[in-house]
Amino acid sequence: MKHFLYCVLGILLIVVASCSKFKDQAEILQREFSAKGLSVDPSIENLFIIPGGGCGGCVAAGIDFLTENSVKFSIHQTKNKAIFTNVGSIKLLQRSLEDMDIDSLNSTVDKDNLYLTKEYYSIYPILLEMDSGIIKNVHIQSPKTEPLTYFSYLLK
Repeated sequence: MKHFLYCVLGILLIVVASCSKFKDQAEILQREFSAKGLSVDPSIENLFIIPGGGCGGCVAAGIDFLTENSVKFSIHQTKNKAIFTNVGSIKLLQRSLEDMDIDSLNSTVDKDNLYLTKEYYSIYPILLEMDSGIIKNVHIQSPKTEPLTYFSYLLK
């Protein structure tokens, strides 16, 4: 019985620590964006930041996520927005989007790399859940995380 109790306490500790980690990531990014003078329209519920360089497979998965959900990132809606940062070439970005046109998306090409984060995950696509312009949750597409396709339900 004692071992069972220790197992339950251990699992609870892991869950609390992992929730804290995601909260910390949101707070870190919020501070970083605020320090840069960045603000997000309060109507945006999901902000998807896609770096132009970094983990190649992860960025490709991020582009796939965007193309699979292109209607939900359409310029005709206001709840979801894509930010392309650290873009070396607009032409290459457009080619990577295949049949999608950048102008058909509710998106911004971040030419000044303001949305390029200082944290280690700047090389990965990041889906930010927003609440009235404040970052609520951070979902990172990396080799160690779940594919972003699991988060399609967040897009409205």
